[in-house]
Amino acid sequence: MNTDSDQSDNRIECADAALCDEGFVCIGCDYNLTGSVSERCPECGCIIDWDEVRRRSRFESDRCGTHWERYRGIHKPIGFLITTLRAALLPWRFAQDIPTVPRVKPAMAFAGICVAISVATAQLSSSPDLPAYIAWYTGVACHVLLQVALLGFLLPPRFLKHGYRFWLVISLYTTYPIMTEGIAQPPYIVSGYSSIWPFYGGANQGEWIPTLHYYVWWVGLFLIAHARVSGRRRTLILLLLIGIPAMTFVSSFAGCGVGEFFD
Repeated sequence: MNTDSDQSDNRIECADAALCDEGFVCIGCDYNLTGSVSERCPECGCIIDWDEVRRRSRFESDRCGTHWERYRGIHKPIGFLITTLRAALLPWRFAQDIPTVPRVKPAMAFAGICVAISVATAQLSSSPDLPAYIAWYTGVACHVLLQVALLGFLLPPRFLKHGYRFWLVISLYTTYPIMTEGIAQPPYIVSGYSSIWPFYGGANQGEWIPTLHYYVWWVGLFLIAHARVSGRRRTLILLLLIGIPAMTFVSSFAGCGVGEFFD
């Protein structure tokens, strides 16, 4: 009699502990196991290795954010540089830094600095006029919105049904290519200057920086998605191969149209 009572109390304690622990998910299908004390996943039926589930949950909770977020004071520019280099050259490592529910404000500040640097470099090298700037940044904003809408719905990171916040932060951090586009030429997504194809200027005029940026950024997004999207959705990552150029086409066209309106 006492044994049954003790077992019942233990089950209650285990259930309470499970309810307090967020982020417990099935390794096989990413089903949320919060509150479950079963040995099998109720979604896919696989045997649950609770030690591994807890290890992965701890790993997820230990994501520390970007160097831009972590560095303070006089070290902030170093954090900006490291974050930029990791996003461009080590996107799979950059992806592991970002929490599943990341902070938006630091990413917005990062993108704002990228815009400021892009204005400065463009003014120093080519001094584009106001309609060119409007077209340029309209295209960038349009692409960010399209990317967040599409990838947030189709490719959320593990543990989330939808990943709009995650992909908004990723999209803001991956605006780094605009910083040096103005070095090679005026903003190349502008009405009356170039094709709305992103690699037109580099391929036909010998200016390789925009072309290189585009491909590094494109491959980087693919690797970020591969690092953070659950296994059962990874086939959808192939959509990035056609989705990113298509979104670039649409956003570039929108930027050109707005630029013409102000021209």
